[in-house]
Amino acid sequence: LLAISDWQIKNLQEPLEITARKIRLYYEDDQAAFHKSLRETLYQGFAPANAHDFESPAANDLMLGNPTLNAITRLCDHPQTGVDAVVTYNYDALLENVLNEGSYEAIHQTDHAPASDKIPVYHVHGYVPFKQSEGSEVEDIVFTEDQYN
Repeated sequence: LLAISDWQIKNLQEPLEITARKIRLYYEDDQAAFHKSLRETLYQGFAPANAHDFESPAANDLMLGNPTLNAITRLCDHPQTGVDAVVTYNYDALLENVLNEGSYEAIHQTDHAPASDKIPVYHVHGYVPFKQSEGSEVEDIVFTEDQYN
């Protein structure tokens, strides 16, 4: 999936929306394979714990390699900054992996209200965490503009 999209972006110079639509159509009859490929692409480079899940990386390793993630984490970890919630369009669980345990709650369903003592991290286009048994159902993942509209 990553190789195909990388090749298309470099060689065809087509808009990402068209590439995303082609990927979605390719997996139209096998939603489970789409979900699996999306997870594998998101967490490529993280060692698989088993056939379905990936190893959660060390928080310090993630923050050293990503200054944006580091800054967001520092804002969320300090109450005086006034961060009440985070809204992300990312599917991944990298932010949840680096936030202090118990200080946040990943929200990916519209009918779920966050706990009052936690910072809600809203995944508005879906949530694909390291563990396959958690997160959004494949039909709840917004991958293309058509799905968004």
